[in-house]
Amino acid sequence: MTTAAYVLTLLFFVHHI
Repeated sequence: MTTAAYVLTLLFFVHHI
């Protein structure tokens, strides 16, 4: 898992909350 994927996942979670 790349850093970009990690950041995208975090952003997705933050946006979902």
